[in-house]
Amino acid sequence: MRNARMKTVCLSALVAFFGLGALDSLLAQTYRPGSKAAKAAAAAKAATAPRQVLKVRQERVIGRKTLVQTPEFRSNVPRTGGRPREWSKIEVEYDTAPEWIDLLTVKFHVMTVETVDGNPVYSVFRQTVDYLDVAQDRGHLAAAYLRPRTVERYGLPAVVHIEFLVAGEVVDQVDELDPSMRNQVKADWYKNDAVLQSDFVTVRDGYLLDRASTPFELVNTDTHEVIR
Repeated sequence: MRNARMKTVCLSALVAFFGLGALDSLLAQTYRPGSKAAKAAAAAKAATAPRQVLKVRQERVIGRKTLVQTPEFRSNVPRTGGRPREWSKIEVEYDTAPEWIDLLTVKFHVMTVETVDGNPVYSVFRQTVDYLDVAQDRGHLAAAYLRPRTVERYGLPAVVHIEFLVAGEVVDQVDELDPSMRNQVKADWYKNDAVLQSDFVTVRDGYLLDRASTPFELVNTDTHEVIR
């Protein structure tokens, strides 16, 4: 009982001498960022937190940085036509944590914009790609492509939403837009009927291709996962 009274007197003296704010600061030092207590708590939290299945590292999905020329292959057939045309390759680099992912689904949503009679006209392209047997690794690649003529006619990607799904759950996603499109599209544009059914928006399914449907399938085959 005597010890308890002594502690109360000491605490009151600290408050009187340092002020209540200083005392709060003194007590907070027992759990300040970087302290042993904080590090121990962070380690405990990390140990019990679910491991991130997939993490996007970088993306090349908007504007001219998506342009790539048609790959050329040697053959005994004389080449005809001019220089190779340019495709739009919407590509994302990502890491995976599990030893294996049996099926990884990537949903691409791409909006382009062109000007017709002085007015903006928007096109939406969609593609779902299923990748099989994705091993634990860094630097995986997922890509979808717009043909050269599609790019010439409807424009380059201006707004892009990409979802990565495992067992039907979204594990990461990409949202990018051209700076000129800021404040012009809703955050959920890719699934918003008010946007997709607008008079100024046309959904063009079948135009956005997976890698296996392009000549790029034969280039650097070991750097991409198998498509179901």
